Amino acid sequence: MKPTFKKLYLLIFVVLIAFTTLLILQIQKTIEMDTKNSERPLIEDVSLDIPVTPNDPVFGNQGATITIIEFIDLNNKENLVIHQKIKNFVAEHPTEIRLIWKDDPKQSFFSADKNKIHRAGICVFAQNKTTFWSFVDEVATNKKINDTKLSEMLNRYVSDQTASANCFTNPDTEKKITDNLTFIKSIGLPDAPLIFINNKLVNYIDEINITDLLEQIITPLPGN
Repeated sequence: MKPTFKKLYLLIFVVLIAFTTLLILQIQKTIEMDTKNSERPLIEDVSLDIPVTPNDPVFGNQGATITIIEFIDLNNKENLVIHQKIKNFVAEHPTEIRLIWKDDPKQSFFSADKNKIHRAGICVFAQNKTTFWSFVDEVATNKKINDTKLSEMLNRYVSDQTASANCFTNPDTEKKITDNLTFIKSIGLPDAPLIFINNKLVNYIDEINITDLLEQIITPLPGN
């Protein structure tokens, strides 16, 4: 066997071993998460100090007594389905509740740059705070957004394309995303979606109807 083929087979073997190891670790992590979720309340009792800045998109009443903070991955359609349900609920209860958006793209060694679409959203928000939500709505309705589509969307949602291009490559834009990722890692939480109601974590699983949960929270108890 030629040395070149030996090196190729060795490389393939190493990649397979690495992939298998990562798969096993992910399965173990999923099992641990499922076990932890089964032991936790639907909404945690302890409030977390979640940093919120004027650069975080807000939907709904700024002075609402109920605040939802969501950490969402724009690359994940299941995340976006949950986001749309929450956003629609807030739109139906505009005086009682507000929604704060946080970027939380899942990072993967084997994946392309997952932050691009989030950088685009940040740059849209920088020019028009309202248009940002329309941008997210369009992302949610597209099955796949390649670089060409993303560039077209970004140019369509901004008025100053030069400022947008500078924003997209600005290290501060990337830092806004990495700051969120660092915060999530620091408190040991899983991947998006992460939902907080008045800074208390919702232990979200697929069986939860997020709309029903929010309805219960804003509905006063009998006699109140």
